[in-house]
Amino acid sequence: MQHNNFALIKPASSLCNLNCKYCFYKDVAENRDVYAHKFMNTDVLSSIVNQYCSNAIESTTFLFQGGEPLLVGHKFYLHYLDECARVLDLKQNEGSNFTINSSIQTSGYLIDDKFIDIFKKGDFLVGVSIDGPAQFHDKYRLHSGKGTFDRVFERVRMMQESKVIFNALCVVTKDTYDKASELLDFFVENKIYNIQFIPAIAPFKKNRIYINDDEFSIFFLDIFDAWYKYYKQGCIISIRHIEDMFSNILYSSCRSCDLQGQCSNQNVIESDGSIYPCDFYVLDEYKIGTVQNGIVNLNKSIIDNFIDSKVKHDECDTCNVYKICRGGCRRNRGENNRSFLCKSFKKLISCRYPQIAEVAKSIR
Repeated sequence: MQHNNFALIKPASSLCNLNCKYCFYKDVAENRDVYAHKFMNTDVLSSIVNQYCSNAIESTTFLFQGGEPLLVGHKFYLHYLDECARVLDLKQNEGSNFTINSSIQTSGYLIDDKFIDIFKKGDFLVGVSIDGPAQFHDKYRLHSGKGTFDRVFERVRMMQESKVIFNALCVVTKDTYDKASELLDFFVENKIYNIQFIPAIAPFKKNRIYINDDEFSIFFLDIFDAWYKYYKQGCIISIRHIEDMFSNILYSSCRSCDLQGQCSNQNVIESDGSIYPCDFYVLDEYKIGTVQNGIVNLNKSIIDNFIDSKVKHDECDTCNVYKICRGGCRRNRGENNRSFLCKSFKKLISCRYPQIAEVAKSIR
């Protein structure tokens, strides 16, 4: 029994109505026997909600992701809300203050009034993929060969008007690694203050490189400078890796798994009910069980081997920045077995230590 449970659900498997050139999950799907499973049925969904909630004492968080999770349609999520309401009623009758947290990551292309009603009713945190202004977004995020910025941003406006809680996920590419200030200005001008910037990583076979360590370290320094400029003006912007950096500095812990120093079982559930430890490793050899066989019957050997896999480079033990980056994510490692964040954090700390110390002191 866990105090707090988490499951990342892929109801549409790797299926997507967009063709994003750098999609990491498309690469994952191409490296397993079945590229895409059928849509998740409501029986599997009900079993997920019931099992993960019954095995938690305080709360469960469900994150829906893809592919494109909205492809399964409105009825799927209405069923999810009904199941959550039923579980919460049972918990309340037992005297529990149990909570269910719901999130979804989407391209935004399929958002409509019905989905907005569902998001509001379920108090969803919605992540929308926006790569900045149209000239950057439309280069990679395509539908039928055409850019999607105008349609997606129309949906963003709908959510803002309806007061749906959302954040932006922006993929940093070779076209934008030197455009950090421009990207952040764009989001602030459009009243988007919660942002995740993630690098476009190379596929497993490394036959295509979307951004390298040097380029991402340039972005990392520049985005901190842009963030700091707004911070000094009294405008607080939530950027995941910057917040996690300060969290590790001050409290030796953070939200993001890639800065925790050790892999963990993230309970990633494909649409057929199969379970995997990590979104980056939904591969046949990492399958740890199925919802149908019960989440208490997962393959502990595979989980332990995944968690125990070395994530540190040999130099990490003597690095004075290690307490901040913790070695980074093993999926983001390049040819030299170093994370993108290795060079990025070293450059940031060496160049902006006074500013970082100032902010850390004010937080403390």
